[in-house]
Amino acid sequence: VVSVPKPATLDGKAVKKPAAGVPKPATLDGKAVKKPVVGVPKPAAPDASRLQQDLNAFCTTQFQKLCSETIDGGRYCGVSGAVARFGPGGHDSDSQWRCYEESIMNTTTKGVQCMDDCGNQMQCVGAVSVKTVATPPLRALSAFISQRRWIYCSSFQRSADALCNFKRTGNVARYDPGRTRWMCFNPVDISLEGQSYCANNCGGFTPCAGGLSPGEIPTRTVYIIQQSDTAEAFAALHPCRHDEICIPSTVYPPACVKAHKIIAIQQLSKQQEAMDNYCQTEMDQMCRVGKWTTYCYQLWLSRMVSTEEDEEPKWRCYPFALLNFSDLSTCIDGCSNRVPCHGAPSPTSTLTTEFSKLKTIAENIAFCSPFQKAANDHCNKRYGEGWVARQDVTTDDWACFQTTKLPTYRWTGCVDNCGNTSLCAAGVPEQLHSAAAEAFVHPDPALERVVESVPSPCLTGESCTPTAMNPPYCSETRPNPQPAPLRDHTIRNALDCSKGAPLARRNPTSK
Repeated sequence: VVSVPKPATLDGKAVKKPAAGVPKPATLDGKAVKKPVVGVPKPAAPDASRLQQDLNAFCTTQFQKLCSETIDGGRYCGVSGAVARFGPGGHDSDSQWRCYEESIMNTTTKGVQCMDDCGNQMQCVGAVSVKTVATPPLRALSAFISQRRWIYCSSFQRSADALCNFKRTGNVARYDPGRTRWMCFNPVDISLEGQSYCANNCGGFTPCAGGLSPGEIPTRTVYIIQQSDTAEAFAALHPCRHDEICIPSTVYPPACVKAHKIIAIQQLSKQQEAMDNYCQTEMDQMCRVGKWTTYCYQLWLSRMVSTEEDEEPKWRCYPFALLNFSDLSTCIDGCSNRVPCHGAPSPTSTLTTEFSKLKTIAENIAFCSPFQKAANDHCNKRYGEGWVARQDVTTDDWACFQTTKLPTYRWTGCVDNCGNTSLCAAGVPEQLHSAAAEAFVHPDPALERVVESVPSPCLTGESCTPTAMNPPYCSETRPNPQPAPLRDHTIRNALDCSKGAPLARRNPTSK
């Protein structure tokens, strides 16, 4: 988990012009920058909410039905597509849920309303005129909305929205990852095309439709939800059993699997965390001294990406807002091996912040346990470069894998620098429930002997505490808080005292 500096808390206080929950160019004093850094693209607006996409598809079907089944359906026949909007008709000023021809979106005007994934109505692009092909208010559309509105809305997001409604009825909750807080917006201030962050159905946060558009500031009061309130509300929600891990999904409920099968969110290594933390620290400092003015104090992560100008991929720092977690990028596995991970920058993004120290961290062998290194070396010797060892956490068996085909469940065990089994960088979850994943397993019983042959890092009688980097922490074992006094002969042996000499009087330096 990357550490993000928190500003002075505003919990419980209303603020007129807060830093929006969407990433946007900002200076150190929080004011919008008119001319952002050259080459820094604005974050691409997300697609319409999944609920809104379903409504649009429903309306397209309705237009086709009206075209074939009604006497005067000819006007619906020449329309290529349809969208659902809450707005007036061509000759009717009463705002209702209707189906409109898709061409109403050929404008920048936001004269109609759409729905986010929790059924909150907010403004969206669309302009209606007397020439607009639109249906009368449709009961079938309203019924479809009632049927679908909770399918995509997570219980965590509903709780956050409910907390916002205590502040003001109708407010919508959005998460600010830069300041790690929940904010309550008046729907008048946000639009479906704006990018923001919501709670997924495991309690994490995810990009979602419905927020402030880049460069916009709210005109209504924005409230901050106290962190203690959201923590208490979220703690009461249990999407999975205690022995299961929650994996976010696009529809309710989430996927719940046994804890030994997979890490819920792809497990990343301490080495990758160190690189992410370095990006965060350096970018925060650059913002403090005025060397960087965009995405300041947002969440920054490290990824290896190649561009057309590069001869080879390089490690760079990227703001969270510009990473697409539906696409794959490259991370580091804890033993300096490059492995697939979620969070790829946009192909058009030229925002590259390169630090030579990132490469140094990525190549630092001190992150790799000597036990795990020995196992990896064995796999490399047997299968060639680019192979690593992993342990089945359900059976303790060992196998070799290509770094590009790491398993997502079962085979997620590594060995820490104390020689104990630990969870290591797992694969991406595309093959979570796929039997084809077993084709990548190359069992190797010899790996157990390889690991056992590595000398213990601590002396006999010392306890070993694993650390992110070698060496581990070795300390003397003390079974009791106040151990019994040692006998004289034990102390004599430790001090090499002469046999029979009084211990209290023994002083080699006195004469």
